Parts: sequence; C-alpha cells; structure tokens
Amino acid sequence: MLWTRDGRMRAQAGARLQAIDAVTRPTGFELRMHSSTRRAATIGGFVGGGHAGVGSCAWGILRDRGNILGLEVVSVEEEPRTVQLTGDRVNLVHHAYGSNGIITEVELPLAPPRPRREHIVVFPEFMTAVRFAHALATSDGIPKKLVSVLSGRSWSMMSGLQPYGDAACDGLVLAMVAHPFADAFADLVRAFGGRITVDAPEGEGPYRAPIYEFSWGHTRFHINRTQPDIITTVGLYGPRCSGDDGAHLPALRPPGRHALRGEAFRRPHGLRGMPLFAYRGEAHGRRDARHGRRRRPVANNHTFLVKEGGMKPLDGEDAAFKRAMDPHDLMNPGKLRFEAPPREEKALPSAGWKFREAA
Repeated sequence: MLWTRDGRMRAQAGARLQAIDAVTRPTGFELRMHSSTRRAATIGGFVGGGHAGVGSCAWGILRDRGNILGLEVVSVEEEPRTVQLTGDRVNLVHHAYGSNGIITEVELPLAPPRPRREHIVVFPEFMTAVRFAHALATSDGIPKKLVSVLSGRSWSMMSGLQPYGDAACDGLVLAMVAHPFADAFADLVRAFGGRITVDAPEGEGPYRAPIYEFSWGHTRFHINRTQPDIITTVGLYGPRCSGDDGAHLPALRPPGRHALRGEAFRRPHGLRGMPLFAYRGEAHGRRDARHGRRRRPVANNHTFLVKEGGMKPLDGEDAAFKRAMDPHDLMNPGKLRFEAPPREEKALPSAGWKFREAA
C-alpha cells in the first residue's frame, strides 16, 4: 500500500486484494469490487486481466468510468519511461494482460463497508430465480455486494452447495446483502416464491468459505474438482433477458445439455450468463458457444488473444499506445494482435463487447 485518502487508495501492483482491505477497513473503507480469488489475487492482476467481480452488482464493471482512477505503467524501451494514466486512458491498459506496459501502481476508489449477511435462496424454476436476481440487482434501495444465479444442474455439481437445495429446486441465488435491509430482502424473496436456506453473517456460512468463493470464476473451480471436462462460455445479456418472457437465457441453454449460471452487473449491463457444458472437442465447443451468440454477444474465453476474447474493444489508439510502450514487441508477443485473424481461426469472431444495454 502506498496511501489511502479521500475515499481512494493507491498500491503497488503486487499487493493482494485481501491485504488491501485489511489495511483500508480500519479506516472505514474497502475496495468497491474484487475477484472471487480475493485471497490470492493481486491488484495488478485484477486490473490487467479482470473484467468485473464481487461488487459489480452495485458498481458495474472495471472499465466503467470511475472504477479505475489511475495507473502507473513503465514502458519496455532502451530508456524506459514511467507513464501516468487517468480518466478513460486507464482502459488502454485495463484487460490488456500486461501486453502494452508493466503495471507498477494502481489507484482505485473505496466505499464504506457495511455489515452484510450471506444468503442462499432456492426456487422451483430457474427462470423465476433469474427474475428474482434481476429484481434484487435493480432494487437500489437494498445495498448488496453479490447476486449470482445458478441453475439446478449447476449447483448440484458443486458439493459445497448441495446441502442447501433439494430435488425440487431448479434455481438457486447466492446473495450478499447489507444486514439492516434483511426484512426488505426477505419480502422480495417471498414475492417471487423463493425460500431462504442460508442466512449467515458475512464469511460465517456453513459451507466453510466466503459465499463469493462459489461465484464468478470459483463456480467452475468447484465443478471441475469432480467433473474436469466441464467448460464454459460467457455471454452478455441486457436487462430485458429477465423480462416477462425471459426469452434470451433459455436460448443459451438447450434442454438437457447445459447447466447455466449468471452474475448480475449494475445497469445497464444486466446479466453475464455462463453456460457450463462437457467438452467434446473443438468443433463441439464452437458449436455450443455459437448457440448463445445468436441472441447476445459471447466472449470467447478459449483463446489467449485479447481481441478474439471479445471483452476489450481495440482501436487505433490502443495500437499506437502498444507501439509507443513496447516498440520491439517484447511483451506477450502476438497476444495483443490488432489485425483480423485468418478466416479459419474465427471460432468466435468478435470486435469487442460494446457494454451498452441491449435493445
């Protein structure tokens, strides 16, 4: 940690997220969002390769204005330069995986921590769970830090969550809600016909881990312990995916083939849906991923190339910054490729998510 003041902090890139909160919480603040790997992840890694995380239901995604306040980056030249980035220019380095400069310092905003409770809520039908998750995420009067939704097939593959559902449960929501708003949360659960099976102080749930370690990237970690052939894709679904017809998410989950899970973002991003399916070869993976792309943008998380991954739009300013910071192309050569890939490589073509509400 370098300093914390005025509701923000600055740290060297190797500082771990959990260690940062340990320093800032005694001063009355915490990080707005963090990855599910908070105990191990560094702040430089989170900004360099992350996209969103625990807290995104309240604050949006990392590239949203105000979620990264500043970056210090060192160029790779005969005479290295130290460059300070602020404002929108931080997104030149965000999600570039260290391919266009060495991140040395990160400045992020903070928020006052609230006493929270962890909840697991079960529903007989998956789409009811989706609509509840959307309603909770858009209830601005109820402060929360996590809203995750899992289909019955998803949570049943996670041994740590199996005791908190039952055979009649086809939808499950994980939530972290500010404690003073427990009654409002319970009323919302009742309005959707759900049932609360876990209500515990933050970090003290019966599953022996913070509840966020069953969300985001950790969901697949848990599933792969017993079913290592399960893979996933990532789709962006606007708020209308949770409307009365719920048209879009079922299109991503053909009956009998997929498990499905999602994470709520603050508006206008809606839900990030992630189908889980058994890998049966490259052609099969492309086919299943493309199925979801019919309705909404899908990120190809089975490529190491940033542009083809789809989560980072790349334009001429990005190319110029890369040339200026790494003129000899020494940093992850080829990873930040700007030209379009050959036709045969386009497993999931993408020019980058636009991160606007889908019509």
